[in-house]
Order: sequence, then structure tokens, then C-alpha cells
Amino acid sequence: MSREGKMIIPGHGDSLPEAVDVDLITFDGADLMGEPEFWAAYCLNQSIEDDSLLARAWAVEVPSIREMQRALWSPDAWPTFEVPIDGGSSLVVVFRNVEDDSGVDYLVVPPGGRDCIRVATLEGGYQGPGISWDEVLRVANRAADPLARAQRMLLLAPALGDVEVADSGGVDMLADALRAVGVQAHSEEVAELIATENLQWEPVEWRTTEGGIRVCASEESPRSMNSAVSLSDEQLRVVSELLAG
Repeated sequence: MSREGKMIIPGHGDSLPEAVDVDLITFDGADLMGEPEFWAAYCLNQSIEDDSLLARAWAVEVPSIREMQRALWSPDAWPTFEVPIDGGSSLVVVFRNVEDDSGVDYLVVPPGGRDCIRVATLEGGYQGPGISWDEVLRVANRAADPLARAQRMLLLAPALGDVEVADSGGVDMLADALRAVGVQAHSEEVAELIATENLQWEPVEWRTTEGGIRVCASEESPRSMNSAVSLSDEQLRVVSELLAG
């Protein structure tokens, strides 16, 4: 999906204005993840409102977090972050920096050049949650490197909404991931906010249908079977199978 630093995401541009050449302006943002300001800026406004808490956690200045935010939200270059799943499929996070319609899209990209499936979007007209805690762990744990596991977990965390996080030691796991990417203080507090205080939706229950499809109880989620924004039955099945791996 990456070509000379550009990210080609089948189907992502179909619903965007014709003037936006999404294949031209999206780029692989992996190098940004090495910057401490990146993770603070990534959490800010997706999971956490308090920029001073994030500055203390990563031992950086608030202005540097804001500068990174401006880079993440530039309409001229959309950072994109790919999390491999299996068999050529992936989860991709895209900063969709369209003027007057910006947001962060969480996309499942099936193998074989098939169109992506949006499972969550944050900011503006939000839709979600898009992923359950057991799916986050499954995707993250496919990485052999501990840092890569932590990065995957935190990249996907804003799309998470699951009551099981607090009940299964998830806050401690998120705190460990935060420390792995450079948090120096308040790791438990930040992890608790990520797990239970998402700015867009409340944690919900997830279940597996008799047909093996993973769905959530939120009426605002594409992965609900009773939502105005529900995916098609076939898309729900594809997403469930790919994330179950």
C-alpha cells in the first residue's frame, strides 16, 4: 500500500470532493511516531482534552504539541499510519484533512486491492466505536517487537470502546504501552482516560453473533447491526474475519 512514501488506499477517496487527490496527498507517517510530541498530539482531542496533562506525561511543552497537531491536520499532506493484520490486509489510520470536513478515519483494508471499510471516524460527524479490546490485543500482539506492539495498541486506541478494557487489566496494558513510547509520568491516568473517557462515545458491550460476526451495542457505530451507519452484512463479516485472524 505504500509507494515511495505515499499511501494508496483503495476506495478511500470515493466519498471525498473531486478536487482532493487523496492518493497524492496521503503519506506514510511512520517516522512521526518516533517524536514524543506525536503521541501527545495524537491523543489530544481524540482521547484526551487536557493538553497540560499530556505535556507533563511526555515531558514536552504544550506549544510543541500544538505544532505537531498542525502538522497532523495539514490539508496539504495527510499522515497515514498502517497496522498490518495478516495475509496482505491491514488497519489504516488516516487524518482526513478536508476543509470543513476533517476527521480521523479508521479503515480496514482487505487484501487483493478490495475497497477499504471504514469502521470508525473521530472528530466532526463521529462514528464508532470501531474495534473491541480483544481485537486490539490480537492485532497488536502480531508484532514481535515490544515497541511495535505498543505503537499498534495506541494507534488503534482512539477507535476503541469496550467495557472489557477496565475489567481485564486493559488499563495496565495501556499504561505499559504508553511508557514504551516515552511517557515519563501520569501513565496510569492517561491510560484510564484512553480506556474509559473517550471524547466521542462511551465504552459499550461487544458480542459475537451466531454467524460469527463481531458487533457492538452502540447505535453510532458502523459495527452495530442496528445503526443508521451500519456496515453491510458482508462488510461486517469481512471486518470480523480479518480482525479475528
